[in-house]
Order: sequence, then structure tokens, then C-alpha cells
Amino acid sequence: MEVYGYTRHLFGAKSSPTCADYALHQVAKDNAVYDESLVKTVQRKFYMDDFLKSVRTPQEAIGIYLKVRDIFSKEDAMCIVAYLQDDATLKLTYLTGKCRVAPIRHMTIPKLELRAAFYGIRLRKQILNEHDVKIDKIFHWTDSSTVLQWLLAAHKKKQLFIVNRAAEILENSSVDQWRHVKGVKNPADIGTRGISIDRLQESVWINGPEWLQKDEDDWSKPWCQENEVEAEQAISTVATETPSRADI
Repeated sequence: MEVYGYTRHLFGAKSSPTCADYALHQVAKDNAVYDESLVKTVQRKFYMDDFLKSVRTPQEAIGIYLKVRDIFSKEDAMCIVAYLQDDATLKLTYLTGKCRVAPIRHMTIPKLELRAAFYGIRLRKQILNEHDVKIDKIFHWTDSSTVLQWLLAAHKKKQLFIVNRAAEILENSSVDQWRHVKGVKNPADIGTRGISIDRLQESVWINGPEWLQKDEDDWSKPWCQENEVEAEQAISTVATETPSRADI
């Protein structure tokens, strides 16, 4: 016997307002790393799809609007960016960057971030195949601790969607090459939020973040070293989602 579950909420059902309100709050919670105060604002100031908040100045209103827009636009795209670092000067050179529109079929943010890591590995293979420059070390960064935990606990039973992508990632990289970066310091996030052409040339998307232009010893440790104790007891919280045959 096979059991299937809905992954959508019916429009017009009695539960629709409650489900929509819950989804709104949950997205804000998922992005609390960017601005914890914004979570409370979303929870208290939204009435259905209307945002009601009094502010003192137009500038303050614009600032709040941009923050709210940012957290609700993260699911629209997946972005990756690659740099080459000079060993002597530590200066970064922009190699390439890519943005992909998220699938029409809704996916959770952790799964979108897993896809971004998956495409990052394919971009790595492309760079190695097409460039003659000798590359001594390769590092991968993501702001998703869930993705890193999936890679660290790849031997545990998970959904087929996760297993397939984690397998290809680990076939072409090692766990100790993956590190965590906070979302506010992740240059790839610029691609998901948009930026004007004028600002792009001076942005960290092109020039790279300051923290990456430091010696490797000043970077965060590989995720597998920071979480080697927790790895033995790690259980993916997203593994409790209702499986879907289309989610492969």
C-alpha cells in the first residue's frame, strides 16, 4: 500500500487563512538569522496579506519594506558565485556566477539551498575543465546548516531527492571542503535579492567579501570539525516531510 499526502493547501478551505498565516510566520522564523527583530514585526504586523505598521519617516518605511521583501524573495532563485584567490596577496578574482530561477513546483528553503550546493559542484567541474590555472585547494561555502548536516550524515536514511544530490556532491568534493558562512556575509545572496547595475560593479558579488580575503587560518573551521560530536546524533528535521514521487 502506498500513502500519498497533499503538499499544497486548497484555496477557499476553512483552514486556508490559518495555513497562510502559519506559512508567513514560518518563513520569517527560517530567516531569523538575518534580522531577529523582523520576525516579531512579521508576526505582529501582518493581517493576512496586509502589512500594517506605523513609522516616523519614509526612509524607515522603505528600510522595513526592503527587509520584508528580502526574506520573502529568497525562495525565488538559487545563486552561486566562484572566486580565485592569489596565495601571495590573498586578493580575490571573480571567476563566474550563476543564478537559477527556483522550480515552479514549491520546494522548502533547505532543499533549494541543497540544489544550489549541487549546482555549485557542477560549476566546480566546469571551472576545472575549462581553466589551465593550477588550483591547489578548493573550498565550498553555504549559509545552510541543514545542507551541511545532510552532507555530514549522508549515510543516514533520507528522502530520495536529498540522497541523489548529496551523493553527487560528495562524489566531487569531500566533507572537509565544506564550511558555513552566515547569510549576511554570503556574497551569493545578492543574486537572490537583486541589485542595480550601478551597485553591482562595487558589490561583494564581483569583488568578493572581505572575510574571504584573509588567511585560511582566520576562516571558520570545516563544518565536519565543528560538528563532529553532534554528527553521531544528528537527525534531519526535514526528513519528516511528506515524500513525493515528483521530488526526485
